[in-house]
Amino acid sequence: MKDYTLLSSIDGPSAIRNLSFDEKEQLAQEVRDYIIEIVAANGGHLAPNLGVVDLIISMLSSLNLPEDSVRGFRCIRCRTSMLRLENSHGSA
Repeated sequence: MKDYTLLSSIDGPSAIRNLSFDEKEQLAQEVRDYIIEIVAANGGHLAPNLGVVDLIISMLSSLNLPEDSVRGFRCIRCRTSMLRLENSHGSA
């Protein structure tokens, strides 16, 4: 198993927000390497998982989740029941 120095030090979104640009690039590479290692050992879908690494790091760097309202994040976090409830009350 590879040494994931930066990845293992992350304990939440605030830790990512405090990283420099170069550290965020290193974190993204460590996450991709970790995904490749896990998929190689257990099987699974590689490309979609690799494709969202930079997006997730960007979101966690710039948004104050879960406080910020991000429909996709809320959908994932609270499942679709939250969206159904909002739509039944006329919210977009």
